[in-house]
Amino acid sequence: MREHPPPRRFNYIPGIPLVACASEGQSALLRHLLRQEGVDPGVRDLNGNTALGLATANGRSEAAGLLRTAQAAGAREDGVAAQGAPA
Repeated sequence: MREHPPPRRFNYIPGIPLVACASEGQSALLRHLLRQEGVDPGVRDLNGNTALGLATANGRSEAAGLLRTAQAAGAREDGVAAQGAPA
């Protein structure tokens, strides 16, 4: 019998792991995901919920803080890049 790799249901939708970690309060994993290049801390799930919104609604204050910090850092980088300075 041929073995098949595990399904990738969780990984094929961009942002879903980030939203799930935030919602569940998995701060260590959330911190790791936020360090990855190109990760959008403002990503929404299939229902339109943001990671920050779900973290806040579920009382995950540490996860919410990590997301706020990541969003603020991204906004600062975007502002610097928009002014023509190196980001």
